[in-house]
Formats: sequence, C-alpha cells, structure tokens
Amino acid sequence: MTDSLLYNVPLALVDAYRGRHLVVRSRDPDLIGAALSTKDRDDLAYVQILGLSAPVDGLLRWECGTPLDLVVEKPTEELPLLYKYSPLLSDRPVRVSVPFAPGFGKVVRLAISLDFAVKLEGSQPAHSLAEELLGVASDYLYRPSVSVPVEFVHSLFLAFFSPGASEPLGRAGGRSAPDPLRNRPERRDRRQAIHRHGAAIRFQRICQRADCRVDHGRGGMPRMRIRR
Repeated sequence: MTDSLLYNVPLALVDAYRGRHLVVRSRDPDLIGAALSTKDRDDLAYVQILGLSAPVDGLLRWECGTPLDLVVEKPTEELPLLYKYSPLLSDRPVRVSVPFAPGFGKVVRLAISLDFAVKLEGSQPAHSLAEELLGVASDYLYRPSVSVPVEFVHSLFLAFFSPGASEPLGRAGGRSAPDPLRNRPERRDRRQAIHRHGAAIRFQRICQRADCRVDHGRGGMPRMRIRR
C-alpha cells in the first residue's frame, strides 16, 4: 500500500485505487466476487453492502474472506433480510450498520440474536426514537445471550467502566472498543458480565444527574427511562 489513508470508494473505481487501503461499497453483492479476488485481500479493510434487498448468492461463493458491513437503509422493510446473510459469519466478521429510523431497534435485536456486530449510524436521534434507543441499551445490558458489540453503546459503557470513569467522559481512559470488522468478538464470560454490571452502576449515577429517571430491573440493575 502506498499510504496510510483509508479510501471509501464505489466498486466501479477499485481499479483506480488498487494498492491503497480501501473500503469498497456496492449495492450488488454478485459484482463484488467478480471484481475482487484473494489478491485484493491485503488492500481491503472491509466491503460495504448498501441495502439488503439484492441476492446474496455471490457473496456466499466469494472466497476472499474480507469483513463485511451490511448497511441497512430501510429498517422496517429490510429486517427479515438479515437471515440470508447469517451463513457469512462462518468465515468472516460481519457488522450491521443501522440508521436512527423507525424500526431500528428491531433490526438491532435480530442482528445481535444472529451474532452480527452492530453499529448505530447517525447523530442525535429524534425524540420519538428515544425509547427505542433506550431499549437497545437495555438489551445490551440485560440479555445474557448478547456476545457481540453494539456501537456506540459498547464504547460508552466501556468508558463508564474504565479506570478513568470518574473523569469527564471524553477523557475516560481514552479507549474505544475493538473494531468487530478486524477482530472477532470473544464469547462473553462471567468476568465480562461483572464488567457490564459495573458499567451499569456508573450509568445509573450519570442518569441521576441527567434528564431521566432510573428504575431497577432484574437483579437490581438500573434501567434508564426518559422523564415525561
């Protein structure tokens, strides 16, 4: 590779950027296998699939093993389409990127149940989506079967639990979660569960100073809800 920059390019421009560090995006999974081979593996950070409606057969035959980022565009419509991508987890990391749009919480729940890592896309969600976002955070904290990161929630709680958690959030340890497209997440063990409990307690203390109230869920763990 000729430089350290990461270029996000459409599949049609791959030839012009060969030898550079790439994120390649496409709406047609079948074209990816034809355009990218194992020779391109060292250049590829990951491949983005824009929308989930296209056939996935070409990706199932693709031998490159490059990580995938499934970019959901219409959460309500594309929810059931996640199932057809689950076989890809056997030979590569796969993340689902979900926008803050109505129905995104259901997509997140299905994605983590299928063992996809998740990334929430966008800035501040609309107030009408706040309860849905809190439901996602609650699932991350309380569902014992969760073994994959949900970003940004994962990094947020990691910051709460870090040794610098008493400092302002922006300075809390200076750490972020490992990139699930580069590192397969380990299965959650008892120690990780204790860590998440500790993060939840810190979360409660911050909520008490914010515009929310804190209820207690299973096992006395805190659950945040927006004040009405």
